[in-house]
Amino acid sequence: MNDLISHISKDLERSETRLQKIESDNKSAELVAHESKLIQGWLFSKPESTRISYQTDIKQFFEFYIDLSLGIKDITETHVSLFLKENKNLKLSSLSRKKSAIS
Repeated sequence: MNDLISHISKDLERSETRLQKIESDNKSAELVAHESKLIQGWLFSKPESTRISYQTDIKQFFEFYIDLSLGIKDITETHVSLFLKENKNLKLSSLSRKKSAIS
């Protein structure tokens, strides 16, 4: 009987954990959608070539920090600096553009 209760209890814990992950994923998806709209609005005023380059730079930045689930408001100078250091092999003009895109 105790084994059955223990088994049911563990199943409930796993179910609760899965539900929390789903809720968290939904909130993350909503945040990403909202922030994507903000970024697209900001990029809209840029010339097409700049917009394309900035979109690539922003995508690379968020992919670099994918495990942190960073939101726009969470980005610090440290995040930007580390990202730029990882790209230090690029031309100075490319680094400057990346910094402009994500700052």
